[in-house]
Amino acid sequence: MTEPESAPGPLAGVRVIELATTFMGPYCAMQMARMGADVIKVEDLGGDLVRGISDSRGDGLGPIFVAANHGKRSISIN
Repeated sequence: MTEPESAPGPLAGVRVIELATTFMGPYCAMQMARMGADVIKVEDLGGDLVRGISDSRGDGLGPIFVAANHGKRSISIN
């Protein structure tokens, strides 16, 4: 049995380009992604400053970064 598809959110079809760093900007963009927006996070080549906080594995995916950035696509620009 397949699960029913969830209804598209109120921001379905909206593309958001996120240029924010640290926490509040990415958190707001994550909320837009939860509402159905296509969020593209733009980072510099060094990555968002939050990537390394509590990153015990060293993969750039610390828990705070993951919590504030799920549901997004990401690109790096020099």
